[in-house]
Amino acid sequence: MTDEQRRKAFELFGLSVLSLFLELLIIRWLAQDFRIFCVFKTFALVTCFVGLGAGCALGKDKALRYAPLALLYFVASTKICDYVGLGNVIFPSLSFFQWQALENMASALGLAHVFLTMLLLVLLLSGPFALMLCIGARLGVLFNELDPLKAYCFNVGGAVCGTLLFTLISFLGTPPWLVMLPAAVALTPYVLKHGGAPLKVIIPAVVAVALCFWIPESKELGGSELEVLWSPYQRLDVEPLQATQTKDGKQVPFNLGVHISANRYGYQDAIDVSAATVASADTLSEKAKRLVVDASHHYNFPYSVKKPQDVLILGAGSGNDVASALRNGATSVDAVDIDSFIVGLGRKYHPENPYANEKVHVFYDDARNYLRHCKKKYDLINFAGLDSYTIVGQGGSMTLCNYVYTKEAMTEASKLLKPDGVMVLTFFRCYDWLTKRLACTLEDACGYKPLLFSDKSGPLWTWVIFVTGPPVQRGEIKDLPESAKPFAPEAIPAGPCDTVLKDDWPYIFITPNVVDIPYLLVVLEVLLLSLYAGRKFLIGERDGRCWQMFFLGSAFMLLELQSIARLALLYGSTWLTSAVVITGILLMILAANAIVIRVGQKLNQYVLYGLLFVSLVVSYLLPVNQILTWGAEVGNIGHPIVTFFTLFPMCMAAFIFATGFSSVKLPGRALAFNLFGAVIGALLEGLSMQFGINAMVILAALLYLGS
Repeated sequence: MTDEQRRKAFELFGLSVLSLFLELLIIRWLAQDFRIFCVFKTFALVTCFVGLGAGCALGKDKALRYAPLALLYFVASTKICDYVGLGNVIFPSLSFFQWQALENMASALGLAHVFLTMLLLVLLLSGPFALMLCIGARLGVLFNELDPLKAYCFNVGGAVCGTLLFTLISFLGTPPWLVMLPAAVALTPYVLKHGGAPLKVIIPAVVAVALCFWIPESKELGGSELEVLWSPYQRLDVEPLQATQTKDGKQVPFNLGVHISANRYGYQDAIDVSAATVASADTLSEKAKRLVVDASHHYNFPYSVKKPQDVLILGAGSGNDVASALRNGATSVDAVDIDSFIVGLGRKYHPENPYANEKVHVFYDDARNYLRHCKKKYDLINFAGLDSYTIVGQGGSMTLCNYVYTKEAMTEASKLLKPDGVMVLTFFRCYDWLTKRLACTLEDACGYKPLLFSDKSGPLWTWVIFVTGPPVQRGEIKDLPESAKPFAPEAIPAGPCDTVLKDDWPYIFITPNVVDIPYLLVVLEVLLLSLYAGRKFLIGERDGRCWQMFFLGSAFMLLELQSIARLALLYGSTWLTSAVVITGILLMILAANAIVIRVGQKLNQYVLYGLLFVSLVVSYLLPVNQILTWGAEVGNIGHPIVTFFTLFPMCMAAFIFATGFSSVKLPGRALAFNLFGAVIGALLEGLSMQFGINAMVILAALLYLGS
């Protein structure tokens, strides 16, 4: 490399760090401040890819000077939409239950909601698209002026650093809008260096940063917010549970606890249901009394079925179930929760302070991962209303709780019960099909029908509680004690099971047999806008490798999202698993590029394709759970075996890409095709909710055949 080429290579590296950092920032910010992106992060991911692709194909330096304006537009649209309350708009879907009546989306009002969402998507995503286009334009210039493969090495190396940097910032719980400050500081001098007019660069950047700090979030306007946190998984809003108590004829404030929202959804209450508070419930205001009484019935019910010593609580959250276990005589409580920030809120705000008790042992882990590795036996295992809409990683369809409710998970949990132990599964009552689905999954896992109970007093929040375990199998739990009232047995909804939840299809919130027209309309909008944005490079000048790059990009993205879902099963659906997998894939791409640079002429693409298709067949046929069980018996080698065969196809694909990309005539345009292919792959990943996670391997094979 000449000195000039070396300078451009390091510039490419720095710009790649910035672009990846901004991409992750945009996805996290939108997902945590707007409910429409909470479940469907893919659309933000797609927008960033389309912007980068269109910019790379454009390949003109002058576009970079508009980056500060694009940054200002993104920040302003995001903060203002949040300020006016649009953060609470839910995604329009007939198939994905989001704690809202699904039937509403099929009405005329639902159609209006669809169009509102489509407009909101354009408003919120046009800023990220423009910002990525400006950065991508300079990337395209650099790719065209350097050796393609060496340039791609610097690009991927920058992506690795950007991922690690953003992962660290997320771990520290930094608010997304605050993270915009270092991004703006890094972007501004860079744009000035490349010919941007000082006033047109500095003023938009300064205003963008000022808006981040000046415009408050909508929920903070009322002044009732105690705290707003951004954990690695979600935004958490904490509000006081305000109550009054009649004391000596006067109304005095009473600390009932706090209400916690996650990504704009009401999530849980850390509420005082101690014996003293329940005994004095009649002195509280009517709503507060009802909250206390209902919560007391709900959290104490499992202990009317079983008086345990050793208790496992999955989804311990802010501490209600932990406090209940302690009140009912448990001598050891293992509390598992994936989000340390929520447990921290329980330590800080829960009126009964359960986490301070020495009998409580806290584990920050994915519930399924804990079950897989736990060796202890329990008197009571409590699936404590465990649910989440947070997506694993930066895209895809896998939520944090999906693997918790599968047949395989229930089987693993049952094995941790003592001979007379009981397993309790609590879930919010919403639709009969969901109750039936859980009942069928439990029956399939345990080999007998679970018992079903519910509160018959008409509580504010209605829950269904399933009970299984050896005493249920032996028919020993029949008549509930007086302490269980107002809970009573309930018949499992009639009719056939629509599906049994399994590790290959763990989508608990997906409704059966529905054509989701609202969702398809939004996907069509995103696809048409992507095609419009990329029209010039799709039909413009290109060489024969461009369409190969397109299919390689779509298949690779599909496999990447599938591998994140599969490895989340192995290592837990945690932020760390996702970060390690993504970083590992990038390093694997970097290594493949480095090898091809050295021995590229000796690698035959047909041989590589042959190895790729063989590895895809092996990956598809891989009996994951059987290997993990067998591996545990002979030294726990199942995890590395499954990991190897999950990632090996992507390794072969990385070599194929590197050998093809090394000979392209228009690197910027070829990279644009690759990024646009990744867009299609990200959208196709949604088909896993219809056909299962493993089916994505077949679809990826077809795309690789196209390449």
